[in-house]
Formats: sequence, C-alpha cells, structure tokens
Amino acid sequence: MAKEKIELGPTGRTVAENLRRLRITRELSLRELAELADQAGRKFGVNALSQAEKGLRRLDVDDLVVLAVVLNVNPSALMLPVEVDRERPVEITGHGEVPAIRAWKWVDGHMPLPGRASEQQARAFDQAVRPWWSRANTLTVSDINAGRLQRRPLEYDDQDQEDGGR
Repeated sequence: MAKEKIELGPTGRTVAENLRRLRITRELSLRELAELADQAGRKFGVNALSQAEKGLRRLDVDDLVVLAVVLNVNPSALMLPVEVDRERPVEITGHGEVPAIRAWKWVDGHMPLPGRASEQQARAFDQAVRPWWSRANTLTVSDINAGRLQRRPLEYDDQDQEDGGR
C-alpha cells in the first residue's frame, strides 16, 4: 500500500517562504545553509533545502529548530509571517485566520488563540506554555481580549549574563 502524500498546510507554506527569505537576507547559498545545519548536527542536502523552500518537502520539528538556530532566529520567525501589518489575517493550521498580532502572541506563548479559552482554560494555557518563572501574575479572558497580558521581566543571575542568557 502506497503512502498518501501529506500536503503542506498554511503554516508549512509560511515556513517555506520564511526559510527562503531568511536565507537570502543572511546572504547564504543553499550549500552554505546545508553546511551550517550539518555543523549544528542536522544533515540536509542542498536539494532537500531547495525543496523545503519551494514547499515540496516537509520539515519536522528538529529540522525547524536547527534551521532557526543556524539562521539566528526563534522558531516563531519561521512559522509566522514577519513582514505583515499587525491586523492582517494570518492562517493558523487547525484554527483558521486570526490577526497577525494574535497569532504572534499565541505562538510566543503569551495568550491562547481567540475563541479557544474560557477563564479557566486561559489560566491553564498560561501554566502549560510557560515556565513558572515567566508566567503572568494573573490572567483573565478580559485581559487577553484587551491585549493586557503583563509578564514579570525575566531576571538573570550572573551565570546567565556570562553565557548570553542561555
């Protein structure tokens, strides 16, 4: 029995576009990007990266993370459109369209997607997506809907400062 090819969804297409945009912005050839990924522990052929940029090859989570590392961006910068107006609709796989600002706040763990959270679910979201030391003091649906999600600033100890906050 032959495997049925799984088509890229909207997030996969955005990853393909952003991968190409970031590679070009960083003035890297496909070969150079493949070499950087290899040095980071993930082997890509030039053809595989070319196909990924064209949306003809799926990337798994490890691929996505190593590409974010070598391109010096967070994984979110590959998954969502960067150069968009904050209110422009962005399609989220499995959810549909939301304003870009809400998509970014969701993917960065600041708030659940619109229409997905009751008061209790919003608190559960906050506790599930962030380490205890970066959670908001209080989280309500009203605050989320108004965009008033305040987080405590992260505190670094001397060791964090020495190694760049890693």
